[in-house]
Amino acid sequence: MKKIFELLKKYREPIMYIIVGGLTTVVSFATQFFAHLIGADTKAIFADGITLASIQALMNEGSTMLATVISWICSVTFAFFANKILVFESKEKGKGFLREFISFYAARIFTFGVELLSMFIFVELLLFNEMAIKLGVQIMILILNYVFSKLLVFRKKKENAENE
Repeated sequence: MKKIFELLKKYREPIMYIIVGGLTTVVSFATQFFAHLIGADTKAIFADGITLASIQALMNEGSTMLATVISWICSVTFAFFANKILVFESKEKGKGFLREFISFYAARIFTFGVELLSMFIFVELLLFNEMAIKLGVQIMILILNYVFSKLLVFRKKKENAENE
């Protein structure tokens, strides 16, 4: 039992990241689902091809892409605060907080592009199951986001690391 606690302590950060990532994925799936309840199906909107009218309908009535945007905004906002507090235990305030916030969202914008492109290709063009693709994409995004958070966003200052 002591060995288990030692391992948990040693690997606390990645374990917490996986837990927070799981919760973030729940937020992402839930908001994707609820966004669809209020939106329309893109396949019906683009039934006559991609036209100015179909693009306007997409923007007005919702779709997989719009649901993915809503899902992303909700899940990234949750992830920022959960990662800051629970995973990386960042105490940054003021300019440090702003740097973390901006770099977190910048990294997430990159992975958001990866998510949007993946959802568009596999769901809209290839007509694969939306939620199955969403799950696979979220696993890939989870890994990319950890690397970015660890190396770019919540990195400890060198002077703090030397004092510890």
